[in-house]
Amino acid sequence: MSRNQLNGLLLVGMMAVVIVGAVGFVIGSAASTSSEEAESARTESYELAYAKAFGGVQAITVERGNRAGAVRGKKAGVKSGADEGVDLGRGFISLQNDQAEVEYAIAARDAAEAEAAERSANCGVLVRAPESCPTGAELEAYRAAIAAAKQAAEEQAKAEKEAKKDRLGPGDEG
Repeated sequence: MSRNQLNGLLLVGMMAVVIVGAVGFVIGSAASTSSEEAESARTESYELAYAKAFGGVQAITVERGNRAGAVRGKKAGVKSGADEGVDLGRGFISLQNDQAEVEYAIAARDAAEAEAAERSANCGVLVRAPESCPTGAELEAYRAAIAAAKQAAEEQAKAEKEAKKDRLGPGDEG
């Protein structure tokens, strides 16, 4: 219910009070015999009619105002509750993101410390690069590459020896 509707209702209520008061005034004036008695009757009937009409109009106005206020209050409550919920949700998500960033930073620091410790244990292991500090995995890969290179060199030497043997013939070893 809008403010204009409530104002219109109040205007109608006031008109009803005035009309009922005027009717009471007329009734009170017609029932009297003297001017004092007429004045007294008019006053009493006006006050009685005003009290009855005012009570009825006030009850109706209060009921409609309460309903309109309840509707407005619910709408405002939903809006402010939603706003507060969004603010709380943003705060919670921000807190979770901050905690995740802290945990990530701690994990990265621990990984860097572990790699540094692993590298420091292998410093000077490589003969050709004594200043090098490889990790355990890098050292194993280096050693595997050296072993593979040695094996390939041995197989090539063996293949060349056999090829030379085949070229010279069976009795021409030399």
